[in-house]
Amino acid sequence: MSDFGDQDSDAVPKAYMDLLRTLAHEVRTPLSTIIGFADMMENELLGPLGNLAYRDYATDIHKSARIILEILNDISEPARYIRYTESENDFRHLIELAPDLICICRDGKIELINPAGASMLSVWPSEILIGKNLVDFLHEDFKDMVRPDLQDLAAERLRMPVTLSRPDGLTVDVEIAAVPYTDSSGKNTGAVIVIARDVTERNRALMAVAQREENLRLVMDAVGDGIVAIDEDGKIEMANAAIGQMFGFGAEELIGWPIGVLIPAMESVKPWSFVGRGGDGGDGGDLKLEQDRELVGRHQDGQLFPIEAVINESQAHGKRRYIAAIRDITTRKSFEDRLRSLATRDSLTGLANRNLLADRLQAAMRYTDKTNGELALIYIDLDQFQNVNDAFGHEVGDEIIKLASKRIQSCTRSTDTIARVGGDEFHVLRPHIENIEDPMRLAEDLLEALSSPYIIENREIFSSASIGVGTYPEHAATMSELIRHVDTAANNAKRDGRANFKVYTPSMSAVVHRRVDLGHQLRRALENDELSLNYQAKVNLETRRIIGAEALLRWHSPNLGFVSPAEFVPIAEETGLIVPIGDWVLATACREAAAWPMPFATPIQVAVNLSALQFYHGDLVARVRHNLEESGLPAANLDLELTESLLVEQPEKTIRVLNTFKEMGISISMDDFGTGYSSLSYLTKFPLDSLKVDRAFVTDLPDDHDAVVVVRAIVGMAKQLDLHIVAEGIETDRQMEFLHGLGCHTGQGYLFSKPITNDAFVDMLATAHAAE
Repeated sequence: MSDFGDQDSDAVPKAYMDLLRTLAHEVRTPLSTIIGFADMMENELLGPLGNLAYRDYATDIHKSARIILEILNDISEPARYIRYTESENDFRHLIELAPDLICICRDGKIELINPAGASMLSVWPSEILIGKNLVDFLHEDFKDMVRPDLQDLAAERLRMPVTLSRPDGLTVDVEIAAVPYTDSSGKNTGAVIVIARDVTERNRALMAVAQREENLRLVMDAVGDGIVAIDEDGKIEMANAAIGQMFGFGAEELIGWPIGVLIPAMESVKPWSFVGRGGDGGDGGDLKLEQDRELVGRHQDGQLFPIEAVINESQAHGKRRYIAAIRDITTRKSFEDRLRSLATRDSLTGLANRNLLADRLQAAMRYTDKTNGELALIYIDLDQFQNVNDAFGHEVGDEIIKLASKRIQSCTRSTDTIARVGGDEFHVLRPHIENIEDPMRLAEDLLEALSSPYIIENREIFSSASIGVGTYPEHAATMSELIRHVDTAANNAKRDGRANFKVYTPSMSAVVHRRVDLGHQLRRALENDELSLNYQAKVNLETRRIIGAEALLRWHSPNLGFVSPAEFVPIAEETGLIVPIGDWVLATACREAAAWPMPFATPIQVAVNLSALQFYHGDLVARVRHNLEESGLPAANLDLELTESLLVEQPEKTIRVLNTFKEMGISISMDDFGTGYSSLSYLTKFPLDSLKVDRAFVTDLPDDHDAVVVVRAIVGMAKQLDLHIVAEGIETDRQMEFLHGLGCHTGQGYLFSKPITNDAFVDMLATAHAAE
């Protein structure tokens, strides 16, 4: 300190100048840093300023720092120097007011230090530091970097970041610099002027910024979606790791590349054209925005793939940049395609399903309305398909469905729509036809294609189809009506023997309505006591005595009048009503037959028909036994007539049940023999008592040669099986004599008696008894 005070007064101005220039040089840099940080804060480059007052603080800091910088510029100019250096006190005041540590050291020992320096070193008053080595306050990690006399620091005139250790144990990060201290003549005095600026907060701020940037980078790299920043010219400024992985490039490799390399749609279009896609609404609605932001990306290998891109704009320092969030939607698109296929396609055949057919049919009908044209809809129902499933399993059934779909495709045009609308049901939509002959020819082709045998697992499986044909607008006014009408036409084809097609006519709907009405009325027939039984006598052809009667169901409806069994029995079979109706018939026949007089030694049997549904629904044996016990009818007086088809559907179960009936004393007859498709090998296994020759073979006897051949064969086979033979439908004496001559035991038909009421049959039995 004494050296400083004893210097010649002429040297003081030079010392002042050296100090001021050093201060100007050393202070200008931190001021520039302050100005820069304040500018970054004002423009929110370090993050958004939630409180508007913070922006005002940043502006004030910015202005104040610039004022200080201007003052430093002023005092460093010789012309203005005299205003600030008129006395030694001015020089000392300037040092004392400086915010940085300023000290003069000789041989490394402190000779002069300002209050800011003492405060930085946490030593007060500042006089305590006089004579101390400045390097003693350096952290251990930095002491070897500076010579104790500080001459190397002054000679190189470098700004060095170091850490100071305070006596209280805290540390201070500073930037330290030194220059030689010269007198007014420029002679080196051997001392150095040291200036140290506290950069602890600045370092913390820089570290915080670096940490924030690192965190942002980690977050961006952790995000599954690709994120890329684009400048106004469409050049990539930043890309995260997901972008590189998505497009097959390194993220850093993409910097400076045009975004069009990744997104072809943006090759010749500025980025702002895509801003707002997928934003907060707009005139197009959410669906349009969803479609708008779907683009195509190009992988490094040139392969294109679907992406979803949302691009937003940001501005800073008058410069615009664009941030794009990009997602690879290949998996989603594949899933959407799968859902679309599931919603519109049949999973087994790949054909259109009912939904897609409805869409295309509606569109075709609208086009037909505009052009005054005509379209055709064809309904295809595979015959006996359920039997195939039951006999060979659903796997074979599925194979037949797939083969049938290919055969249908081979018959159609590329403009036709083929749809699978049910298990074994298909529709063919032909949108443009000239006339009805067009779909009729197609129906014929389909019948031929679908009638060929299917070869599956080296096995031939035969099938056919029933087809209905309808046109719009001739046969229907609406889509649902057209579908209903072709279904009706196919059902008519099925009832007429299958393996054929029918073109819809209005009379078909009348028949359907009649059947529906009958079904509704039939449900109430039992409750309303509308059903009754008639009996048709069976006569011994040898003795001409009545040996029994067949119970025949009759229905007289108050609304519909008399309904033929040929009309309502099939409906009862289809609806399942045959089960309760059949139980009623069995109970009524047993009760009424139990009261019949017995004019002859042999019992008068009552024959009751059983349907397949009735046979397999519940415990038929228990129901028969209950009715016999309830009515008191002897089991020998009951004859159960079974259809030929029933006997072969489940032969093993049927045989077990029939054996039980036989053990009870009930007789069993096969009705309508020769009209079905029974296997003679099965026939020998059934415990039958009687075989009934169907009226279809009796009607043309004895003049029809073919009928004679068939009846002879049936009678001959029945004799070989030791079966009682009953001939139905006898109406003339010649028929009776011929059948009796062949060996038939019993006759039934109008020649002997029409079906009559129970009371009338009782009178017939009484008359027969009186005649005896």
